[in-house]
Amino acid sequence: MVIWDKLGVLNEALRNTGNHPVNTVADGSDEWEVASAAFDQWVPILLSERNWHFATQTQTLDRLGDSSYPGFVDEFALPADLMQLINVWSVEAAGLVYPYQGWGRPDEDMMPPPLQWSIVGNRLQTTARDGAIAKYIAFPTTLQPWSVGFVKALRYRIEAAIYRGLNEDMSEAARCDKEADRALIEAGSRSTSEEPRRAGFRSGLAEARRYGRSRVYR
Repeated sequence: MVIWDKLGVLNEALRNTGNHPVNTVADGSDEWEVASAAFDQWVPILLSERNWHFATQTQTLDRLGDSSYPGFVDEFALPADLMQLINVWSVEAAGLVYPYQGWGRPDEDMMPPPLQWSIVGNRLQTTARDGAIAKYIAFPTTLQPWSVGFVKALRYRIEAAIYRGLNEDMSEAARCDKEADRALIEAGSRSTSEEPRRAGFRSGLAEARRYGRSRVYR
């Protein structure tokens, strides 16, 4: 993983399109204005299109009080840097997940029990007596630990905007958009392939079947 900054990505796109790079941030040049606007537009869009591992974080949520939403008991604050919520699980269920040992398990014994939740008024409504943990995509910061594939897709989007806004070359802009689509698919596939096999939920019934015991653990 490489740390990327906005100015570096923009200058790569400007050079690739035959334009002069900029020396400083917000220098008022046409090159900066066009490339910067494209960067600011496309970064959140691309981040929201995949569950990128480099942008994924987990956080234990702060309980705000009792939920007034029918069917739920607890209300939690969402992370301050939340862009897109991926999943939520209870602290209790997380304690029942045991490390993968390197050998196969039944499909029904792969994940902790699903947690029902809903977002109302920018607050998470659920039932998690012992607390809740969120997995989410965070808003980008100044320095980005982005993957090479993600930056490739982003750069092509910026180059397309430069071709339209500075070079007035619509055919090259269309080509860059197609390259960006292709790069996004490739980067998404690689990101997905990096996902390890999921940890298993400790199911008493499955363990009884596996080891020939009649007792069901609760």
